[in-house]
Amino acid sequence: MDAEAVRVLDRVPLGRYTPSIEEVLAMAPKLNERASMAAHAYGTYSGINEAIKSALDKSAPIVGHADHYRQMAALLCVMRTFATIDREAEISLQSVHRYLKNTGAVTEIANACAEAAPRSKPNLAAAQASIDRYNAAYATIAWATTGKLQSFVTQQSLTSSGQR
Repeated sequence: MDAEAVRVLDRVPLGRYTPSIEEVLAMAPKLNERASMAAHAYGTYSGINEAIKSALDKSAPIVGHADHYRQMAALLCVMRTFATIDREAEISLQSVHRYLKNTGAVTEIANACAEAAPRSKPNLAAAQASIDRYNAAYATIAWATTGKLQSFVTQQSLTSSGQR
């Protein structure tokens, strides 16, 4: 992000900044990375959970160790999921959602796609379909659960910083 964008962000209250098309395109790989990391953490949690379930002796020391790693994987999953949806974050699904509400978003997305290799003509219908898919997926976010997640993350941050 350039210095001017940083200056703009400094003046805009968190959670209210709407990124530009360039910023949305730049944040897409980071959001994908965070979502992938959350999915990997969940997969680790799930795999350890299955291993614990199948252990013949649930009181064996190895089960206790596995449970410790399962809890760490669950916490990683929570933290990484939160990183993708935190409205206070500069890079988040919510900031993309705010961008997509702009009247010029369809045209800007169509033009950005047309400029990518292989170059093509802007396709407004495809851009609108992409926005519709995003909005449909975004609408499935359980915001009540997200609020609880935010509270949990805040508590964890205060605990780890010694402020609690």
